[in-house]
Amino acid sequence: MLRFSAISALVLLAGSAAGQSVNVDVNYTGKPVPSASYGAAAAQPGSWNQVVATGAGATVNLVGLNGLSAGLTLTAKTNSGNHSGDLGTGDFGSLMDDYAMGFDTNGVVTVEINGLDEGFYRAYVYAALTASDASYTDTFGFTAYYNNQLSGDIGGAGFGAATTSGPTTPNVHQRGKTYQIFNFKVGPGAPKLKLSSSCEFIGLAKCAFNGLQLVKINGNRLYVNDNAPGANTGLSWTDAFKDLQEALTVAKASAGQITEIWVAGGMYKPGASRSNSFKLVEGVKMYGGFVGNETNLNQRVLSVGNQSYLSGEIGTGLQNDNSYHVVDASSVTYQTVLDGFTIASGYANGSAPNEAGGGLYAANGSPTVRNCTFFGNYALHGGGGAFIDGTAAFFGPTFDKCIFWQNTADQGAGLQYWGGSGGLFQPVLVVYNSKFLQNQAASVGGAVRSYGDAWFYNSAMWGNSATQEGGAIYITGTNVDLGVRNCTIVNNLSTSGSGGIRALASANINMRNSIVYGNTGPGLMLPTVKQVNASGGSFDVQYSCVTPDFSNTPIAGVGNIGNLPSFVSSSGSDGILGNWDDDYRLNKNSACVDAGSNADAYGTDLMDLPRIVDGNGDAIARVDMGAFELQKTACPCDLNHDGLVDDSDFSMFVGAYNTLDCSDPGMPSGCPADFDGNTLVDDADFVIFVAAYNELLCP
Repeated sequence: MLRFSAISALVLLAGSAAGQSVNVDVNYTGKPVPSASYGAAAAQPGSWNQVVATGAGATVNLVGLNGLSAGLTLTAKTNSGNHSGDLGTGDFGSLMDDYAMGFDTNGVVTVEINGLDEGFYRAYVYAALTASDASYTDTFGFTAYYNNQLSGDIGGAGFGAATTSGPTTPNVHQRGKTYQIFNFKVGPGAPKLKLSSSCEFIGLAKCAFNGLQLVKINGNRLYVNDNAPGANTGLSWTDAFKDLQEALTVAKASAGQITEIWVAGGMYKPGASRSNSFKLVEGVKMYGGFVGNETNLNQRVLSVGNQSYLSGEIGTGLQNDNSYHVVDASSVTYQTVLDGFTIASGYANGSAPNEAGGGLYAANGSPTVRNCTFFGNYALHGGGGAFIDGTAAFFGPTFDKCIFWQNTADQGAGLQYWGGSGGLFQPVLVVYNSKFLQNQAASVGGAVRSYGDAWFYNSAMWGNSATQEGGAIYITGTNVDLGVRNCTIVNNLSTSGSGGIRALASANINMRNSIVYGNTGPGLMLPTVKQVNASGGSFDVQYSCVTPDFSNTPIAGVGNIGNLPSFVSSSGSDGILGNWDDDYRLNKNSACVDAGSNADAYGTDLMDLPRIVDGNGDAIARVDMGAFELQKTACPCDLNHDGLVDDSDFSMFVGAYNTLDCSDPGMPSGCPADFDGNTLVDDADFVIFVAAYNELLCP
């Protein structure tokens, strides 16, 4: 009795949530229907309706999952009759063993439902012949299987076609063998739903219609987890889709009802063909990086342990058979969001359009991309990481908190943008709080190549290279604007042009609060030109540090400085410039601290820390130059920034203490061990360090 009550409660709950969801067994006279606890492939328990198809058409009134009237009528018609067999046992057998059958080349079974409410539905159509009906011997003497040719329409408008065929496994539902799924939207006026199983054009062919489940989708979110244990319906974490493509297909068919797709950590590939991509759906926000139990987006913690990988590595392990484009964002607007994914191993080496955008390709698209890493993608032409052609888009694309790492292309290895000539209503590429590192272009634009307006905020570019011009950024176009705000562009390389920024034609440069330093170009090029080289357009640089390695002469402009910027560790722990571990945060004694213009400060810094902090202790808070804002710290003695004051910090302090004078070339950059700010590392600093060492753990 207790078990029956629990099942009844589950059915009532499912019925109240699912509206006109129904279960139907197309039956043989006198045969049982499945029990209410049986959910079948749709994982939808509830009352099962029964209909026995006839030549003239048999009509029944349907009940919903809760056993109450669903307000629907169903008519089932067959040109042959009803059969039964031996596909399984128990509830599976009750659904699948008996069915309406079509016969011969004109054979067909139709099921029509009237009275559907507006909304989005999924129809699970069961069609499998028993062993004695399913197969035949072809002209070559081999066993062949009849195809159940399934189709559907709503109000006369077709919405899909598919087949089932082949040997089945007892008591196991297999898509393509025992059932298929159709997604469709019902508009106003209660249009008629028609589902058919037709025989193929072979003499004496047979086809079956065993039953159906109609699932009304009332929510706006789908779930994807390649390791989900459940029924693969996409309606919960337990029953999440295992294939991201299935979620995108359903979202598109929903025509706006599905607005979110949540994707758990795992590896997702677009398909076996190189032409397959994850095609973003207009207006749908796709979030990755979930553990797989979250109920609120704020519970998501993006970490290495639960990364959602979108990978183009679909073939043998060699690059030349990878996906042309891992993600396709063509024709979507800024309301379409991609957030929390690592996009890797795209290989766009084909002919147009398959020569651009190995990671992400967008023709006339302007997606919003956040918290994504583009790694190890390639393009024969442009945009190894991402290629955006926004020439026909009203808005430009936005990248926020993204990383472009080790992508390669002929031009714009990290990101290539085509926005057209500049003007009042031209779309604009906007990049916030992002990193570009170790991207390599065979011609121009190691990190970025733009033919259109582009603005960068709180971003860093280092270790990028281009054989010709613009080791970091290459921009060209009639009257286009390059905006640079609080960016750090350092240690990029061009072998025949500017290693930092190159602007051609009449492209304009507008830079504030930024550091452009240590970029290299040909030996005979003027030192400053190696950093920024503009020709034809305006050149407006203010409150910035634009300098080669050896000059203290500031570039012309209000508030500019020529001092060396003094970073925490330009070459990182491995001592090699241009690697992932390089640390371009400012030392506290850097001339770039509190040297910017607050009027041009935007948001947080690259580490998502507050801007406009009084970093030099003069009681006047001014924004720093560059992508990283020096923060007030309660732990200045943590010299290696690992959150502890321990023996490693003591070794660093002793090295500085032996040098004593902050101006000595042997002193670590920025003199971080000068805790009291008197330009010496002396006994007073030692007392401060010992007190902190006793605390061990930073506050």
